[in-house]
Amino acid sequence: MRIPPYYRMPDWQRFLAGCVIGLFVGFSVFLFLYGTAQEKQINRIRELKAEIETLRAQREALIESEERKNRALERQLTVQQIDIIISDSRMDKATKAEVEHAVAEELHPLVNHSIASVADNSELVKNSIEGKPFVVSDITYQFRIKSMTIYSTVSLHLEVTDKKDNRR
Repeated sequence: MRIPPYYRMPDWQRFLAGCVIGLFVGFSVFLFLYGTAQEKQINRIRELKAEIETLRAQREALIESEERKNRALERQLTVQQIDIIISDSRMDKATKAEVEHAVAEELHPLVNHSIASVADNSELVKNSIEGKPFVVSDITYQFRIKSMTIYSTVSLHLEVTDKKDNRR
C-alpha cells in the first residue's frame, strides 16, 4: 500500500495549508475569547469580594449599633404589669380578687414608666398603699407591704393590718 503523493498536487497543498492556518487562527480566537471571559469572571469575583467585605463591615456596624441600643433600652425598661398578692387566709377569693384589682387600679399610673423612676419613687408607692383605705363590700381594708419587687412587673406582697366592717 502506498500513500498518494499529495505533495505534488497544489490543490491539496492549499487545502492542507488552509486547515493548518485555520487551526491556528481558530485556536488563537478561542484563546482570546476564553481569556476575555476568564478576565471578566476574575473582575466579577473581585467586585463581589469587595462587596462582601463592605456588607460584612455594614453588618458589624449594625450589630454593634443594635447592641448599644439594647443596652440603652435595658437601662430604661418600663413597667408592663402590676401583680398584687394578699396574704390573708381569712379573706375569700372573690373579695381578695376585688381588693387586688382595687390596689392594682391605684398603682395603674406606674405602667409604662421606666423601672428606674418607679424604683426611685418606691417610698411614694409604699405610702400610697399603706396610707389609703380600700373599701370592698362595705369592709375597709388597710394594708402593709411585706415585700415589693420592681422590674417589668411590679409585685407587691400585702398583709392586712386593719379590717373594719362598715355595715353596722
